[in-house]
Amino acid sequence: MKKILIPFLIIAFALCTVSCEDSGPDLNTACVMARPYVKRMINFPEEAEFENDKRGSGDIINGFTVYEQFTAPNAFGVKKRYVYKCHMKYLGGDQFLNSSWECSNLIVEDMQTGQQYRSYDY
Repeated sequence: MKKILIPFLIIAFALCTVSCEDSGPDLNTACVMARPYVKRMINFPEEAEFENDKRGSGDIINGFTVYEQFTAPNAFGVKKRYVYKCHMKYLGGDQFLNSSWECSNLIVEDMQTGQQYRSYDY
């Protein structure tokens, strides 16, 4: 019985070690790293409240297309709900530094009116 148990424990430990390693950025990281780009586009960036309902698709090789809703005051100071969509490409390095990411095709949409704002300065 011990002869079977020991190899099983070694394999289980090895699998846990591999799965617990940092495998690089994921969709959640891409969403968080997109927020500074979004804040550049709104009137009151310090008052933006992101809802942490991150959605999207992609991978570390091809980049991530991310969506997230947030609330922020418009130009008149009235809080409105928005959603952003952008493509985030991981360039390498520390995954938690903005310089390690590239943002493209950033669109912020007013959820009530459907008006879209595009960013052209990345």
